Amino acid sequence: QYCDWSSDVCSSDLLRSGAGGDDGDSAHGRACRGTVLRSLARSEVENIPNHLPEIVTRSLSPNDSEIIRELEEQIYPGHMRQYGDREMLQEELDMKGMGVFSFLVAGQADSSKDYIGYCMAYLEQSETEPDRSEPVVYAADMAILPESQGFHIGATMFDELLRRTSERGVDKIEMHARETTSYAALKHSEWAKHILYHRGYKFVDYGAVDEFDDGNGTVEKLYLVGIEKLSR
Repeated sequence: QYCDWSSDVCSSDLLRSGAGGDDGDSAHGRACRGTVLRSLARSEVENIPNHLPEIVTRSLSPNDSEIIRELEEQIYPGHMRQYGDREMLQEELDMKGMGVFSFLVAGQADSSKDYIGYCMAYLEQSETEPDRSEPVVYAADMAILPESQGFHIGATMFDELLRRTSERGVDKIEMHARETTSYAALKHSEWAKHILYHRGYKFVDYGAVDEFDDGNGTVEKLYLVGIEKLSR
């Protein structure tokens, strides 16, 4: 599976919780908490649509653990699933504003129970600015069902995260991105630039901080990136 910002942003980009055998304090450990924006820039010319597709979003609650579990089963292999337990989800939502920035996604306004993806994000101390007093939003996971990819839904989800971030007065998002997928898309995609400019943000590259090993013989660089307000 792959997709790009001209068509979608989808899941399974980074290591998930526990997969790396590291704690949560290192750059690698933080990356292991979730996946971010699986994207792969294609060789053909991007066609930027005039508008984003309509989706329905609502904030997550502990009662959504079964929905998350069902989505994870369709998106991730078993060793990469982590949100299906209700108590664990409750702990995650209570942590650092996760319930504010995280949301479920339905594809159509008249079928809001047919969920096709979710975003997990929360407030965290900045990794790129250690002396910063205000927290940033750490984008940990943005997941979309395979059959729902290719319709700009992932781009719309990212736009929704930017909206929630901006409305709550946070001027920066941080994430870890794989070299050939989300990093390439955020750095080079005109569609990504379109979304960021529309919301008043910019892409900032903080360089490679680790390596990602998919367990199947592919190793690539893992980058720390920021999405920052243009006015900063």
